[in-house]
Amino acid sequence: MSLAARLRDLFEVTRNPATKKKYSLREVADAITASGTSITPAYLHLLREGDRKSLSLEKALGIADFFGVPVESLLDVAEGEPDQTHVGSVHPYPAWQVEQAHALSVGPSPSGGRLQVLRESHDLSPAEAAAATGLSEDLIRGVETGALTPEVGDLGALLTLYGVTDVYERRLLTTIARGERPEAWWYAYMQTLPLWLLVHMKMEDEAAQIRFYSTDAIPPLLQTEEYARASRRAAHHPDLVPAQVELGVKLIMQRQARVLAGQSVKLWAVIQESILLDAIGGVEVQARLIDHLITLSGQPNVTLQVNRTREGRYRPRGGSFSLFRFAASGRADVVYVPQMVTDSRIDDPAEVAAYQMAHTRLSLSAEPPTYTAATLQEIRDRLTETVPSV
Repeated sequence: MSLAARLRDLFEVTRNPATKKKYSLREVADAITASGTSITPAYLHLLREGDRKSLSLEKALGIADFFGVPVESLLDVAEGEPDQTHVGSVHPYPAWQVEQAHALSVGPSPSGGRLQVLRESHDLSPAEAAAATGLSEDLIRGVETGALTPEVGDLGALLTLYGVTDVYERRLLTTIARGERPEAWWYAYMQTLPLWLLVHMKMEDEAAQIRFYSTDAIPPLLQTEEYARASRRAAHHPDLVPAQVELGVKLIMQRQARVLAGQSVKLWAVIQESILLDAIGGVEVQARLIDHLITLSGQPNVTLQVNRTREGRYRPRGGSFSLFRFAASGRADVVYVPQMVTDSRIDDPAEVAAYQMAHTRLSLSAEPPTYTAATLQEIRDRLTETVPSV
């Protein structure tokens, strides 16, 4: 049963206890909005008629709470039907967007397309967005199609209306919309990926050096394809969605292409020994990963160190992090800390300095880079000692 059919059934069988009649779109929308989830009658109408295919987790929770049904009944899709809904909080974007990202077609305005997605996610028509910002409807349509270049203030008003408050995300969309930065490979994903991830990939492109500390998985830029796939599956387990997994792997391989093949960025990773022994994809996959790391440790732009699981080794609070340093003179370092849904970005100078110090202490605690290949080989031998064929 499709999402539209489920909603039609709910509207048909659910009665207003006060009037004994079926609820109207307006009554349902007002009740859900009053509970804290903004939704309009027009949006519900599009969902119920099947004219809108995506449903955010927040709105699904609001609708499910109103009708008294499990949210899974709105998020799950019957076997054999295309998955057009959010699959749950562990999956960062709708499956229909994943499918779109697999079959990319880059339009004339990547930022304009994203602005349209942002507007529609807030259930706003061009006319409603124009009324809310004081801009003309023609301007909004022109910016979305790429026919018009927006003024900074006009674009800022739209981004504020659409809830984009992060300074890095606003800067990203503004510079692209105004044609102030060269085209990048990740432009193809402008309409589909979370903005925080697009900013992250932009920083990878601009970085002169990226320092890592890893406690739970090998850094994506150093993974093999099969390890990346196993890591994505583990992150989604048991609610596996193959398209989500494969999109994650595809992005990792594309991100690696510039950094490793072009050797344009210096990578310095301190890896906790325990994750080298954690064979999340099986012993053979892990052994080939370690072989890959041994090869990488010989590249001039890659420094690898292993922090042993032994007494007297430094273990900073908070776990994994990435520290970006940029080539541009005067541009401050930025830290990324992995989180469940989005990565946390840190640019406060005092906090960044603490992470810089932590990485320096880790580099002194870990085995020296000259020992890395031998250390990795020893760990590989220990891992595979019960599997002679590996």
